Amino acid sequence: VRLLGFQYAGWFLLIVPVAWWRRRLSAAAFGLTRGGRSLTWLVIAGVVTCAIAELPTRALEVVNSYYSLGATAPWRQAVFDMSWRRWEFWYFMAMGSYLLIPVLEELFYRGYCQRRLAEAWGDGPAIVGISLLFAFSHGQYLMANAYSVGMLVSVVLSAVGFGVIFAATRSL
Repeated sequence: VRLLGFQYAGWFLLIVPVAWWRRRLSAAAFGLTRGGRSLTWLVIAGVVTCAIAELPTRALEVVNSYYSLGATAPWRQAVFDMSWRRWEFWYFMAMGSYLLIPVLEELFYRGYCQRRLAEAWGDGPAIVGISLLFAFSHGQYLMANAYSVGMLVSVVLSAVGFGVIFAATRSL
């Protein structure tokens, strides 16, 4: 988790000076705005998008529980094997899956990269490009087996869904 935190911190150490130089350092420049929508509407859009985006992943997990589709990265397997009763599991899940890393990913990929690419290319190419970059950054799925390929497809579909919602709302 620390390594991912340092990775994202490094990206922001590059982004912030560039944004300052281009006079785009406001929170809105990174997608931290309501985009003219009510908070209720944005929360509903986010929850619905998350639920739909998780469907392919959950379906793949169900199939994998009955028929082995292949191995996963060793560190992911270690997380799956951890006891839910240990504080380390919940710390790792909070930082790596729910609180820190996903927030930084959204700020970087959608809030910064997609917004900048959309200015140059338009929303459609920006969504596709950032979705592929997002998927490629998830190296734990770059293994040649059915499970990893399925998870990579799920990551791309999720990223496209989040990209479309971001393009429609201009809000993370």
